[in-house]
Amino acid sequence: MDSFRERKEQRLQAGADRSRAGGVDPEIRALVDTVNRSERFSTTSSCSGRVLLLAVRGAAGGGCSDRDGGGVG
Repeated sequence: MDSFRERKEQRLQAGADRSRAGGVDPEIRALVDTVNRSERFSTTSSCSGRVLLLAVRGAAGGGCSDRDGGGVG
């Protein structure tokens, strides 16, 4: 399985934004860019003011996986 870093890079290069607006709101672009400069975090959408923070227990987040449709399982 690809590392988080590889998946993050692929998603950011693909411009994966599932929002209805089709892109990051200009007012929040600086924060999105700050998040994406981090090695531990990633975002592809500004979600119109909604914020979701996830904490992963265990070493390097083992056991968590992405699911289409949102969330971490």
